[in-house]
Amino acid sequence: TLQKVPSGQQVIHCPYHITASPDGTRIYVAQDVGGVQSFDRNGNHIASVTDPSLNHAVGLCTLDNGHILVCGNNSNNVLQFDGDGRKLTELLKTTDGIQNPQSLNQIVQHAPTLDCV
Repeated sequence: TLQKVPSGQQVIHCPYHITASPDGTRIYVAQDVGGVQSFDRNGNHIASVTDPSLNHAVGLCTLDNGHILVCGNNSNNVLQFDGDGRKLTELLKTTDGIQNPQSLNQIVQHAPTLDCV
């Protein structure tokens, strides 16, 4: 069960996608309002992962290095955050041909690639 923050405020409002860190110590939930929420494996809220350039977070995945990729459906972009929720870069945007991305999947074969739908 995912817990409320210590103030008692509910942090999950409209969840779209959930994933875990590669080592299983964190759970990430993408939601319509409030970006991505991170929790420890016991369900305690750790942090909110947000950025002004992220609007309507619907899809996410974690990479082997612990970074988080997040689809901004209404902002038409894919952002990369570190495991602590600090924005690293905007990987894809409208000028790259992205429009309303909804899901991400890391495909690793001979070379890592990113499948974005």
